[in-house]
Amino acid sequence: GTAGLTLNVRGPGLVTVNRGTPLSNNQFGVGNIMQVGVLNMSNTTLQVSGGNNYRFRVGGPTNIMGSQAAFQTNSDGPSGIIELFGVISGGTLTKLGDGTLRNLVIGGNANTYSGGTNIIAGDVQVLANSGTPLGSGPVRIFPDGALRISGNGSVDGSKLTTLSRAGALGAVVIEGNFNPSVLTP
Repeated sequence: GTAGLTLNVRGPGLVTVNRGTPLSNNQFGVGNIMQVGVLNMSNTTLQVSGGNNYRFRVGGPTNIMGSQAAFQTNSDGPSGIIELFGVISGGTLTKLGDGTLRNLVIGGNANTYSGGTNIIAGDVQVLANSGTPLGSGPVRIFPDGALRISGNGSVDGSKLTTLSRAGALGAVVIEGNFNPSVLTP
């Protein structure tokens, strides 16, 4: 669902997600989610850290209110994933922070942000396999970043650029049923 508070991030922000109460089988914090309904970002960075398989989810719209919004996942454990499930609108989306276990998940397929996607470090996982999950701008994968795509319609190959340096290169990770010929412009 899209229920939850509206979170306005106008300066550098930090959200820490962690366990609170046990599940019915007395296991603490397995797969739990901290959700907000709307996220408004104004030319800033939101960091997420935590533990015990907790993750941060935006159930409704994510509004990039300015030229860019950066999402940083910290590398202190296998939790702290950021999930954007509503429509993403506005400027440029940038992914910072390392680790394949602490990624940014884009769940929607009708995103309208136009400034592009910069994957500086870590993973961006696209769940949709049609529409515009990565908006309408260019997609740049830097040497410490990876784009994880789930289907042929996940990315427009003509807008995709992978960058490299000695010993590292940006990666496209293919998940599920994918035909790599769609990456050819």
